[in-house]
Amino acid sequence: MKKALLAACLCLSSCSALGFGGALEQPSASFVRASRTAHGLIGPRFKAYVAADSTLTPTVAAQLEALVDDWELAIRNAEEAIAPAPISLED
Repeated sequence: MKKALLAACLCLSSCSALGFGGALEQPSASFVRASRTAHGLIGPRFKAYVAADSTLTPTVAAQLEALVDDWELAIRNAEEAIAPAPISLED
């Protein structure tokens, strides 16, 4: 359960920094890339851990899985926010 709490804290802090919690400033591109990398490394392993942990209630397991999904959503939103605006070739 300690691993679950540690990973949950990482997810929440990243979501907050990425603006999911209503942050006022846009995150830097390097922070968004680092969050994407961390999610790619931690997210699947954490979901596998949650699925295999028989001590978690179904409700807690679902909440922890949703947390990883929310982290992914925050990263996608941040990636869209920092993406360069499309260039129009028409006048």
